[in-house]
Amino acid sequence: MALRPRHPGSLSGILDELSSGLPDDLHQKLPEELPGELDRPELSGRPMVGIGIDLVDVQRFGNVLTRTPRFLVRVFTDGELAASTGRADEVGALAARFAAKEAVVKCLAGGIFAQRLVDIEVISTPGGPPSLRLFGAAKRQADALGASSWAVSLSHDRSVAGAVVVALAD
Repeated sequence: MALRPRHPGSLSGILDELSSGLPDDLHQKLPEELPGELDRPELSGRPMVGIGIDLVDVQRFGNVLTRTPRFLVRVFTDGELAASTGRADEVGALAARFAAKEAVVKCLAGGIFAQRLVDIEVISTPGGPPSLRLFGAAKRQADALGASSWAVSLSHDRSVAGAVVVALAD
């Protein structure tokens, strides 16, 4: 079974390229198509201008919240706090959002102090992937890099929260 050519910037195109040096018998085990949820037409064919990843220890993050209550208002927007407050996994959800903010800073190639984290808002989308809204210095830096949209993935369990953020240009 030969793999079909795909868009070179897509996940499936990258997988094709990575697998090109594999022995032929291993190619037979690769799927013909990737699952539908990986197909994101709104992201297809757009150049990537930055990528960031971050992990947060949920217990340690919870300790910071307990010791420094002002941390919440310095780092999170009212919308982010409203989306997380009252959830059974509130600390984990906030830790994942914090990881996304740190990942955005890495995308923007700026130090942690180059942007105020509250100027990076992680927006929940019911039934869809999270998105971002940037303000202030973070928005200016994104505009300077040509980052016009974002692919965001959040995850957390009781011990670790993580985020991957990809900045895309038009």
